[in-house]
Amino acid sequence: MEEKQVTRLEPHFKYVDTGQYLTAICQILKDGKTAVIPVSGGSMMPFLVSDRDFVMLSDIGDGIRKGDIALYQRRNGQFILHRVCKIKKKKLYYMIGDAQNVIEGPIMEEQIRAKVVKIMRNGIWISKTCFWWWFFEVIWIRLIPVRKYIWRGYQLWKTIWRRLERKNENEGRI
Repeated sequence: MEEKQVTRLEPHFKYVDTGQYLTAICQILKDGKTAVIPVSGGSMMPFLVSDRDFVMLSDIGDGIRKGDIALYQRRNGQFILHRVCKIKKKKLYYMIGDAQNVIEGPIMEEQIRAKVVKIMRNGIWISKTCFWWWFFEVIWIRLIPVRKYIWRGYQLWKTIWRRLERKNENEGRI
């Protein structure tokens, strides 16, 4: 019997350097427009999830407050989307991801390129009036010293829950 070789067709993509792409987005924002970008990475979990959520960015306009999610550029050129956890002297910002317990900063005001004004989750727009937005902006930001314990508890709960689900599925098959 003769085997047929199957060739998998890959779609053609044009890859763009993230730095160039976000620099172009920042220029659009300076012109007074908004832009929507996908979330990538896990540092803002569980509020923002990679490959699920999109954020709508706008120029910082009227400024940045504690709890806001901001897009900033590190000195090495890398763009980061994190939450403002502290502001000193109105020009020095300290940032942290929702899944992190280490604060980064100071970040100079000139390094902040945009702020998040809306989130798209599973095709639905979420605004700042959403309970979970408020929770992460106001409550979660105050729990930085104990986040790692909360996160470990959450991970343990998820593991136990999955095992119970699998056990129930297996018992249903017998």
